[in-house]
Amino acid sequence: MIVHFSETSEELTSFFNQIFEEQYVQYFQEAKPKNQKKQVQFVVKDDAERILAAASCQQLYQTLKIENLAVDSVFQKQKFGSQLLDYIKDYARAHNILTLTLSTRSYQAKDFYLKQGFHIYGQLADVPFEGVTTYYFVYKL
Repeated sequence: MIVHFSETSEELTSFFNQIFEEQYVQYFQEAKPKNQKKQVQFVVKDDAERILAAASCQQLYQTLKIENLAVDSVFQKQKFGSQLLDYIKDYARAHNILTLTLSTRSYQAKDFYLKQGFHIYGQLADVPFEGVTTYYFVYKL
């Protein structure tokens, strides 16, 4: 056996897809639905079209993972983050999404997400580096 370092390649993508397709069929006794993963973005702009807040999400089946959510520091504490999350929750309900997930770090927005009704389901100290804790959140719709 020889282990090699490899950059992302179409060959590996094909390999993973084949294995995961086989597992899906074995478990569910049906073909895995195609095109279940999609990127979704949300943005809050002012009248001058300046971005005040934004979120980038990945939808997979009935889960929406909030990969990035940020509010311009000038506009924080003005409810733009809350409005953005409310809109994301409404979108999720309208698209039959059952779960929102996200992660944040100890120097970011842990308390904000708790106030928004998210629950911590895990945390890792010293991740991604020493002195920082990463929190993993879930919101059930």
